[in-house]
Amino acid sequence: MAESDLEDKLNAIRKTNSNLVIIGKPTNDIKEEYDADVEEDDVDNVDESDGDDFDQETG
Repeated sequence: MAESDLEDKLNAIRKTNSNLVIIGKPTNDIKEEYDADVEEDDVDNVDESDGDDFDQETG
């Protein structure tokens, strides 16, 4: 009997959770924004670098 009561409670919780309204941004959007910021910074850093910091042998 206790197991069926537990299943009933879990099903009620699952049903309640599916009807909840999410406030704020989902975490996936935050990661995408972070990745976009990194890409923008990489583009900005290309303009700032003179290329004198690193000597590379050719030949």
